[in-house]
Amino acid sequence: MCFGVEYGKSNSTVVDKVGVPKVGMIFESYEQLLCYYEIYAKQEGFAVFQRTSTEGEGDKIYKTLSCCREGQRASKSKNEFRLKPSAGINCKARINIIIGADGSCIINSLELSHNHTLSREKSRFYHCNRALNPYIKKNLS
Repeated sequence: MCFGVEYGKSNSTVVDKVGVPKVGMIFESYEQLLCYYEIYAKQEGFAVFQRTSTEGEGDKIYKTLSCCREGQRASKSKNEFRLKPSAGINCKARINIIIGADGSCIINSLELSHNHTLSREKSRFYHCNRALNPYIKKNLS
């Protein structure tokens, strides 16, 4: 349940419309922030993953949520004629968050610009955006 909507339990491509994230936004929990950012990513046409997580001073935890096209991945293929394409193209889009001792989260910094095209129509195919409602899942079994 996220913002009064069961995320991923609807037949529509976007469950809920959310606004653009801003520095200083506060969320009650990490799960609520993650749900918000996943909905935002789906409506904009990209996928997210947790990039880093470090413990800070006191009870603070610092996390970074990043675009799935972040980084530069090298091909592990030894055969130069069969190189596998890389999904990483050094996209710098990310948000940095701080989780306090009480579990609340605040957006510390963010970068929203992507260096690749975004596809709202294809965003449902990203792993983090795929969800089946229980009725369809039961019928497939």
